[in-house]
Amino acid sequence: MKSLRVRYQTSVDGPWIDIPQRWEGAAPTKADLGKFDRATPISYRVDTELKNGATAELWGYFQVRQQPSVPPQPYALSPDLIVPAAEDATTAKIDKLPKEEIDLLEMTDPKAQWTSGEWTKADGKLVGPKQFGARLELPYSPPQEYRLVLVVEPLDEPNGLILGNRSGERRFATLFNYKPQEAGLSAIEDIDGKNVGNETTFQGNLFKKGRTSQVIVTVRTRRITMAVDGRTIVDWSGTADHLSLSEYWKTPSDSALFLGCYDCRYRFHRITLEPITGTGKKLVKQP
Repeated sequence: MKSLRVRYQTSVDGPWIDIPQRWEGAAPTKADLGKFDRATPISYRVDTELKNGATAELWGYFQVRQQPSVPPQPYALSPDLIVPAAEDATTAKIDKLPKEEIDLLEMTDPKAQWTSGEWTKADGKLVGPKQFGARLELPYSPPQEYRLVLVVEPLDEPNGLILGNRSGERRFATLFNYKPQEAGLSAIEDIDGKNVGNETTFQGNLFKKGRTSQVIVTVRTRRITMAVDGRTIVDWSGTADHLSLSEYWKTPSDSALFLGCYDCRYRFHRITLEPITGTGKKLVKQP
């Protein structure tokens, strides 16, 4: 055994936590996940590499329960799970939670939206083409502040995934895993006219062919963050007047979100938006 990496996650929006592994001899007989002192769901990922170069990965899920017949409950309830005992006593708590999420994947139809390249949708999943500059305009204009959550799967050796965002009246792109060389590059584009290579650039490979990953972009009035599989890779503070969108990635509607693929097919399993402040708007394609 050359390496053994073990991670776990206790909520779908929580971070992946690494558990260091130690063993004697050529290979371990088991992997350690640590101890849990309360009822909780557990998702785990195991990645291994042998000295001869062979690799394998294992994903799994189980629950730690206090009683066998009682499944664990989430620590932070979504608004639809909160049953107020008294309206005036719970209003403040509910207001602090995200508003109901918008299912952008469900409302998207490649035959009805503007596209560059051949985008397809089947069985509730969207697939973008392997070409340079492929784009699909989503039928939605976001509110002032929001969180965009995607579950994506590269169907080829991973290259650029582009998400077209909006902050105030400015559109910009978040770029993930663009690979001009061996290591992937990710960044907010454009900041003061500079694309990848600016101060937000993160270097490191984020995706693996055939493996799903969770991608989150959070847009606040003076802050933008990018995260993949629970790890924040970009945390930028600044105002919207520093942001712009290059001509290469533009789409017809200046207010719409969009998706982009660069030399890699991506399958989209989830595209949802959670409004934080303000109200978004569904867009209708003009004839």
